[in-house]
Amino acid sequence: MKLKDIVPYKEIRNRFNEELVLHQSENIREVEESHSDSFFHLSLNVWNRLIEVYRLGLDPFALSPFITSGETLLHRRIEKLIQEPIIRNVYCADLDFRNASSRLPEIMNVFLAHVYPNDLQIVNIMLINPLKPLKIRDC
Repeated sequence: MKLKDIVPYKEIRNRFNEELVLHQSENIREVEESHSDSFFHLSLNVWNRLIEVYRLGLDPFALSPFITSGETLLHRRIEKLIQEPIIRNVYCADLDFRNASSRLPEIMNVFLAHVYPNDLQIVNIMLINPLKPLKIRDC
């Protein structure tokens, strides 16, 4: 099963009468560039799990200078320390209306990652129905 198979696009598309466009990528470098903040937070989460869950005997403060500076390629520093890639696969997708003049926001944003050693990280999931927004009293 691929990461993109997790998302039920047909069901989401069937809820709208307008034509929708899907922008997606499974290329790690592409996603790294287009979603650098999310990639940084993903790397932090992997680092935390390596220290707290897997207890690999790593110095928890080894990456402090890179974390405090917000280095966007933090995952590469982690990979150098453990001598293994930490990002196995990624899937990032946005779904929105095809009509460029539409002022409605995107309908869906998903960012999933298969990471070291064999974890699925749900980095971001956002689903919106801009045609039926909630009223303040409904929240």
